[in-house]
Amino acid sequence: MQKKVIYVDSGAQLTSSKNTWNISIDINLEGDYNRITVLQSQIPVSYYVIGSGANTFTLTEGNSSVTVTITPANYNVFSFSTTVGALLTAASPNGYTYTITYPNSYTSPDTGLLTYTVNSIAKTVSFTFPARSPLSEQFGFVSGSTNFFSVSGLVQTITSTNVVNFTPENSLYIRCNFCDGETTSEQSDVLLAVYGSNVQPYSTITFTNPCPLETSKRLTSKDRNLSFSVCDENSQQIFMNGGNIQMTLMFYKDETVNKSIEEYIAMKTRLLEIEVDDNMQKEQDSANGVVSQEAQLKAREETLKQREDDLALREESLRQQQANNNILPNINEQEEVTQTDSNIENRPEDQTQVPDNRSQEVLGQG
Repeated sequence: MQKKVIYVDSGAQLTSSKNTWNISIDINLEGDYNRITVLQSQIPVSYYVIGSGANTFTLTEGNSSVTVTITPANYNVFSFSTTVGALLTAASPNGYTYTITYPNSYTSPDTGLLTYTVNSIAKTVSFTFPARSPLSEQFGFVSGSTNFFSVSGLVQTITSTNVVNFTPENSLYIRCNFCDGETTSEQSDVLLAVYGSNVQPYSTITFTNPCPLETSKRLTSKDRNLSFSVCDENSQQIFMNGGNIQMTLMFYKDETVNKSIEEYIAMKTRLLEIEVDDNMQKEQDSANGVVSQEAQLKAREETLKQREDDLALREESLRQQQANNNILPNINEQEEVTQTDSNIENRPEDQTQVPDNRSQEVLGQG
């Protein structure tokens, strides 16, 4: 397998407002390589829990709405409650006061939920979060949702529906402009997906690919100028704030791709041949079936004709026998009559005496 390993460093290109970096490589991609994979990577957790571009939401009081902007930084549940409570109060169109509380695990069950309270019931209050915004995770709501406060006595309150999250993003996607994951989803240009575990601010995520060939991507460009970017699972930008990303890349030429294609074509061709043979056999069997049926019908017709001929012969024979039987009694009757007449003529008493004149004539002559 023909291969080439290179090392990539983002350098100082990743800032608080830029999540892409570019490099130029000194290898010939034209015809020499068709796949790319990441062997190793090291990613600093220099990005914030609440980052630039994902730090705004809408506060609505009655018919008045304002956009609230949170300073990009790392927060925990307590610093978030204090900071955002103050921002809501300062941004309130009607001068309302907001407080955010979290269960005291020493005195009550820890549910992981925040409760938001406003000191007025005069107007309906709600929070609205942008679609696919990770900021909703810190508030404990669903991205793209609008969440209304409920009246409780002289105040309005709302409790987050999801457990709040104040750990840095643990799903990082390194995207590029020269590979194709061979899918139709928006993640088709993802070169590497890194899933951190219990990620802590300012730590480092180290990744070693256990199956580089299986996670390789097809090269779609032969340009030596490569571009990378960092995003979360919702394709939202992640800003590294100057942190450097290092990766070890391997370009290689996979001959098994062409071989697999050839094997696939051969298999499909063989299946088509088998299908054609089956269809021809079915047509032949069908034709033979028609011929066989015609032969059977003809044989049956000949058998029926033979039987009809036999029946005709038998009828003729029976008629002849019947005719013979009718003639025989007549003949017997005639014989009896003749015999009777003969007997009558020969009876002595019925015979006439004829004198014998010959003797007399002789005697006279003498």
